[in-house]
Amino acid sequence: LFGMVTVMTAGAGALACQLTGIPAWLFGALFGAAVAVAAMAGLKGMVHVFSALVPVLAVATVCFAVAAWTSFGTAGIWQGVDQNTNPLMPNWFIAALTYVAYNLLGSIGIITPIGGLVKRQGTVYAGIGLSCLMLCAIAGSVLTSLAAHTSAAGAELPMLALACDLSPALGKIYGVLLLLGMFGNSLASLVALTTYLEQKRPALAGHRKGLTAGLGAGAWVGSLAGFAGLIGVVFPVFGYISIALLVCMVIHFVQCKKKEKTENAAGG
Repeated sequence: LFGMVTVMTAGAGALACQLTGIPAWLFGALFGAAVAVAAMAGLKGMVHVFSALVPVLAVATVCFAVAAWTSFGTAGIWQGVDQNTNPLMPNWFIAALTYVAYNLLGSIGIITPIGGLVKRQGTVYAGIGLSCLMLCAIAGSVLTSLAAHTSAAGAELPMLALACDLSPALGKIYGVLLLLGMFGNSLASLVALTTYLEQKRPALAGHRKGLTAGLGAGAWVGSLAGFAGLIGVVFPVFGYISIALLVCMVIHFVQCKKKEKTENAAGG
């Protein structure tokens, strides 16, 4: 979770530098401070931010993909764009596996503390279904639009480069939306992280503001390594770790189910 906040802070700095020329380290500091302040509102504040941002981002990404198909054609949208030079991800399958594992484990970490706010079990399944639909729409839009305009695929922020190539004005609009997405991601990760730390270390429970500010500052320091460098190292390394942890979680789940079944049989 801390790695995600660090990567998003670096990404926000890179985005501002690419769009406006503002030094990445300066905007990253402002971004980190804003995330820390918002995170002090806790879980309910995070839920409100996500409820407003996620649908807008999903629709906007699909709209930009349609614009890319219209402007650059659809002849090559089903052909993969291979821009990989990272030895930690030697092929597309390993890249996909580590990326999915990293984000899946992170999602579990972010969603778990929200469980106490959900009043009906049906809401959980509805949320999972909607999120899967939106993720598929976003992933399909990104991959096909970059395949239609391959020159943008090698940029540090490919979809931003594509939007700027469509129109400078659209580039700025997408840049703002992307920044909001990074903000929401950072906020969710930081809120979840502080919640876990408070649960594990009761002495920290009364110092949420100081803890949040310290974590935000630490993420900004880490972001100085640069967005591209962090993406190339943090995602694959933690992706491999996440695969191992997910396997352990599945094994633990099976063990718990067996134990529960045994206890029910004994009680019956």
